[in-house]
Amino acid sequence: MGKVIIITGTSGSGKTTIANKLLEIYTSKLKRIKTTTTRKIRNEDDNESYDFVSQYSFLDDIQNEEFIEYEEVYENVYYGTKNQSIEEALKDPNKHHIICIDVKGATTLKSKLKENCLTVFCDPINYDTIKQRLIERGEDSNKEERLKKFNLEMSYKDTFDIKIDSSKPVEETISIFKVLI
Repeated sequence: MGKVIIITGTSGSGKTTIANKLLEIYTSKLKRIKTTTTRKIRNEDDNESYDFVSQYSFLDDIQNEEFIEYEEVYENVYYGTKNQSIEEALKDPNKHHIICIDVKGATTLKSKLKENCLTVFCDPINYDTIKQRLIERGEDSNKEERLKKFNLEMSYKDTFDIKIDSSKPVEETISIFKVLI
């Protein structure tokens, strides 16, 4: 049976970049699990990683218990993982599945999936790396709110299975996955 590989870290730590590179390299062995969110679309590639819904729809899905985990990560900005997507991933014996989520969501998902997952924390090493990445993201990234959460998110890093230095070039960062996938 394949595992769910949970990629987590601070905002701007490179979670999505790392996941996208892994999916590109290990196409036959990996499949993405989409996250549902109420945030605005940043770029056209976002549609591969996220299902974008209204806040009303998201709250309705919470009421209907459709999420295995969810968080209000920023004020009125929700992220969550649907039960159905995890169930489908666990039924697929031929592939590992990869998901990028915030540290609280990753902690919740890890506690529910237990041995069926591997958690990877993207450690940006320092605040300046994150600050620069968020600036490069542009106006729509809630930069100030994301930077305020940096220390809290970093405090989770020792609770995950593997820590990787995400301040390095992505090709170097993902080299550890050669033995995992």
